[in-house]
Amino acid sequence: MNISLFQFALVLSLAVHVLVFSALSLKRTKERRKPPKQIEITYQKIQPKKVIRPEVKRKQTKIFREEPLPKPPKVTPFKDTKDKFMGFQQSIKDISKLPEKIPLEKKRISPIKTKDMARSIEVPLLKSEKITNPQYLSYNQSIRQKIREQAYRYVDHPKFETGEVYLTFIIKRTGQLEDVQVLDGRSQANDYLKEIGLRSVREAAPFSPFPANLPYPELTFNVVISFTLQK
Repeated sequence: MNISLFQFALVLSLAVHVLVFSALSLKRTKERRKPPKQIEITYQKIQPKKVIRPEVKRKQTKIFREEPLPKPPKVTPFKDTKDKFMGFQQSIKDISKLPEKIPLEKKRISPIKTKDMARSIEVPLLKSEKITNPQYLSYNQSIRQKIREQAYRYVDHPKFETGEVYLTFIIKRTGQLEDVQVLDGRSQANDYLKEIGLRSVREAAPFSPFPANLPYPELTFNVVISFTLQK
């Protein structure tokens, strides 16, 4: 009887162990057969934060429109130096080529003369000058003033008398005097006054350079020097 109980207990224990191991192996097999869990990723839109910048007040700049400048005088350039005085060939007389030089006495005298002075010199603007360019007129006036100041240096000579000397000359853009001639056919003066006219132009040079609004390599000027002797 003891042996039978022992055997029964052994069989029962074995059966229990078999059942336990079977249950464990079955559980592991089920766990292995389970599909893996899927992980879902959801992206959220992140809206950027609005950055409020302080307003910067801009200064308003005024635009000034430049008024159009007057047109410069039309000047026809000479093709050859021989053509510069072609229109005056018959009336030009070069006083510097006279056989006998006229002795001139230089004397510095103030260019400002009162009306009661017996001797006066003027270099007026010619009426034939139809140019209205203000830059040209201003430059022309400075030239005539400089010539007048030089002519006054010879005002006390004994041969000074009433008369008019017409001259034509060419000035380069730099202010250098290129040539000067007396218009003998239009002048009403003695040889002494004509020589004064030539020397006054030559000694007044060099002149100021041309203004920027006169874009020419050279310009021709005509002037008349008026001498007055009140007796």
